Amino acid sequence: METVSKLDVCCLKLGSAYTPDNVNKLFRDVEKTTHINDFICFTEESSGLNSNITVRELPGPKMDDRMWWNKVYLLGGDVFENETIYLDLDVIIHSSLIGLPEGQIIETSWFSEPMSKVIHSCNINSSVMRFKDNNFSTMYCDWLANWEKLYKSFYGLDMWFYRRHKVLQSRFFKRGHIYSYKFGSIYPNDIEQNEFRSNHVVCILDDVENKQEVLDVSSEL
Repeated sequence: METVSKLDVCCLKLGSAYTPDNVNKLFRDVEKTTHINDFICFTEESSGLNSNITVRELPGPKMDDRMWWNKVYLLGGDVFENETIYLDLDVIIHSSLIGLPEGQIIETSWFSEPMSKVIHSCNINSSVMRFKDNNFSTMYCDWLANWEKLYKSFYGLDMWFYRRHKVLQSRFFKRGHIYSYKFGSIYPNDIEQNEFRSNHVVCILDDVENKQEVLDVSSEL
């Protein structure tokens, strides 16, 4: 496995869907498990955040509708100086992020291929992304040239990536390191629902109705 000399971690907190406590919990989980260079939060409101978190403004005009689209501004190659792991605020960190093998984005490996298309119309999930060597530049150029069409055509980044950037399907994180709390890890052999897998690196909570309760329980692990 490649040695990472400087690893940064970043997240977004925009609007009121998540609180400073959510950011601080994620920061504590990362700090507890991973030796990182910096933890960055892109936000318009820094009050309540741990003083060791680096606060930055979103590198683009905030989109108030479908907040998750604001992740698109992180795709530009000039946003990060070091290799950076992006994390949604509703993820749980079990072990060092340095343990994530080379990859760029999540495959929804907990579904069969046909089922992934039925459930989410794609097999890509952007809850965790790795930014390194301007590796999302093609997607960002697509956004700059076609943003209005893309925003109207796709509900979020995952479907856009799946339909227009097939190359990402060759850049998935290796299976068995990131899993879905609700659906499992790898279809068909590891799909027990609603359970933690401490032998993985990251747990994502997409489609979980009681996210905050699960996040609170995870603090006791």
